[in-house]
Amino acid sequence: MALLCLFLKVSAQSLTTETEKPNGVKPLIIGDKVPDLEFSNAPNMPGGKLKLSDYRGKALILDFWGTWCSACIMHFPHNQKLQNKFSKNLQFLLINDSVRDSLESVIVFLNKRKKDNEQIMLPVIQTHKDTRDLFPHRSYPHYVWIGADRRLKAITTADELEEESLERLIAGFDLDLPIKRP
Repeated sequence: MALLCLFLKVSAQSLTTETEKPNGVKPLIIGDKVPDLEFSNAPNMPGGKLKLSDYRGKALILDFWGTWCSACIMHFPHNQKLQNKFSKNLQFLLINDSVRDSLESVIVFLNKRKKDNEQIMLPVIQTHKDTRDLFPHRSYPHYVWIGADRRLKAITTADELEEESLERLIAGFDLDLPIKRP
């Protein structure tokens, strides 16, 4: 009987982690309103801070990455080209929420890229606060698509970052993209 109770307790805890985190933050699903997240560690932004509402009226792509993720880094130039093309209506934000990275390691990474003439111009954020709870993921790269209406539109891999899909996001249309599972 005690073993059964222990099993049920562990099962209930695993269900809780999938739906609501101990801090009360629930993962967002497609169609949910994304809160106005505020980030205090944006090392390549004036003042080192930003919040999502700084980009009011624009669609957002949150690009989750780690300094050690070569696939993530490989996509930065492509994402910068897309940013340049759609800059009036779209903003890419590079969010490093890797538990293996710190603000210091991100700054070292950015400085090395700058020194090597591969400077990252997209806003870079380093955080461990709420993003992993709101947008659960176990692998990088991980892309979160947010419409100008601040509704979550898609969660994808890099494969879906195509101009046609971005145009649909900017226009406010629904996206029929495969959902990346955590």
